[in-house]
Amino acid sequence: MNLKKPNNKKTKIMEETPVDLTEAEKQELAETESEVGVDAQKFICIVHKGPITGANYLCPHCKTFYCVKCAQALKEKGEKCWSCDHEIEL
Repeated sequence: MNLKKPNNKKTKIMEETPVDLTEAEKQELAETESEVGVDAQKFICIVHKGPITGANYLCPHCKTFYCVKCAQALKEKGEKCWSCDHEIEL
């Protein structure tokens, strides 16, 4: 089975900040940024192999991610988790 791991990517505040800051403001922002870490994660649905953009379902047994639409479809068809064969509990 081909599972994709979530994509962990650091986001920098400085990259998204307007350039019209004073040097003191830039220094303060850089110090704050070094103290605070922000991770942007992208989760991939194991069924349709695309990113989960809305609500998601996480298998309580193996922690595999599904989009709610795919998890509901599997449950309606009587299928279980594709990773661990645990019952889908929606």
